[in-house]
Parts: sequence; C-alpha cells; structure tokens
Amino acid sequence: MSNGGDEETKKAAEKANNIPKLAEGHRMDVLPIVIKLLLSKLIKKKGAINMKTVHTRRTIVYQFMSQLNPETELKIFFNELLSTFDILIDDESLFDPMNNEKLREKLSNASFSSYLNFIGSFSVIIR
Repeated sequence: MSNGGDEETKKAAEKANNIPKLAEGHRMDVLPIVIKLLLSKLIKKKGAINMKTVHTRRTIVYQFMSQLNPETELKIFFNELLSTFDILIDDESLFDPMNNEKLREKLSNASFSSYLNFIGSFSVIIR
C-alpha cells in the first residue's frame, strides 16, 4: 500500500524538474532572493502553501539546493543562513584559527532569539 505523502513527494520531484532554470547572466543577482524565499518555506512549519505538506515543501527546497554550485552558489546559501550573526563565509578574518576575537565578538553581539532562530533553521536543514 502506497503512502499518500510518498506520492505527493514523487509528484513534487516531477514538478521540480519543470521549474524554470535561472539564466546564467542573472543567476548571481537573483539567487540571493530565491534562497531567502526558499529558506522561509523550509523553516515554516504550519500552513499549507499551494496545498503542499511540510515534507513536500522541504523536498522541493532540498532538490533546488542540491543543484547549487558548491564553489560559488552554496556560499550564498550559507551567508543567508549566517546573516543573523552578521557573518559572511568569505570573510577569512573571521575564521583565523590564531585569532578568533572578531568571530567571538560577532557571536557575542547576537541576541538569544537570534541563536534560537539559527538553531531552529539549521536543525530543519540537517534533518
């Protein structure tokens, strides 16, 4: 017997193949906006968006994110995720193992709710 959620996930995967691709010339300009919108759909737990279950929405978002170029576009995703702490992946001075004061300062300036938001977002992503 087939599970209704599995069928909906398969339909979502088929539809994901029909999602229009971003033109290379516009991709780096549009991608930060698309990622921000998709992260909000990934994290949202209640409410039906286009009558999709949470599991189906997350599957669609994961499929999109799996197509990101790991050397250039995935950085945009992580920068958006870490924007709560005003941290950019490309800022090498933050990740200097010999001097982590700058990173410590950024993290100590974040509010408790920022940490909760980040932990909630990250836990959804790594599931």
